Amino acid sequence: MTVHISESPAVEAAAAFAALCASSEGPLFVAASGGSTPRDLFRLWASEYRERIPWERITLFQVDERCVPPDDAQSNWKMLNEELLAKVPGVKACR
Repeated sequence: MTVHISESPAVEAAAAFAALCASSEGPLFVAASGGSTPRDLFRLWASEYRERIPWERITLFQVDERCVPPDDAQSNWKMLNEELLAKVPGVKACR
């Protein structure tokens, strides 16, 4: 087993994902977790990586949701929508 420790996990994950997208063809399916952990990654994808990732080929699946309405402050769907989906045209999402 390999353990990788990073001072900037969101930065490294964003770069690795962009590289994966560049090296593959066809659709990509991504399982998006909720909570505060992926928030920085979603922000990077929506800003620095917005033009570098082929969003039209990506389908995001939300795999972690709280039992609250989708507009509730604790909703992971709300966070995903506000931080990424509303800012990146072309990405498809399933919850």
